[in-house]
Amino acid sequence: MTKMKISILLATMVCFISACSPNAGVLKDGKPSTTMAEPTPVRSEFEREMNDMRTAGFQSIYVIRRKDGKELNADDRAFLKQRSEDANRRVSTDAGKAIIIGMNRPPVPENIAAIYDKFAVEGYVEPPPANAPTNSK
Repeated sequence: MTKMKISILLATMVCFISACSPNAGVLKDGKPSTTMAEPTPVRSEFEREMNDMRTAGFQSIYVIRRKDGKELNADDRAFLKQRSEDANRRVSTDAGKAIIIGMNRPPVPENIAAIYDKFAVEGYVEPPPANAPTNSK
């Protein structure tokens, strides 16, 4: 009977020891992998705003800055607001040195000409879709 108790005790200890051994899969779980992920490039506020304008699907986007490179003042902003009344979105960016305007209609020619005369302007116009009807015969 004593041999049987010892055998049961040994068998129990063997089962207990083997059940409590560390599992490699569990030990590695939750630890950072050794492969390095590509770092996400840090974009400036201007780049983020420009990307937002592009992905919003505007037909034309204008980046407007003062010709002397200084920050846009209240008079500049009022002028731009008045001359871009048909804009769908206006965003001040680049520490107040630029305004990005997104439009879905062509601007009034006199207004855009006045803006080009007074400011440094970068215009981005989306080409019409390939299947768009044309006026040519």
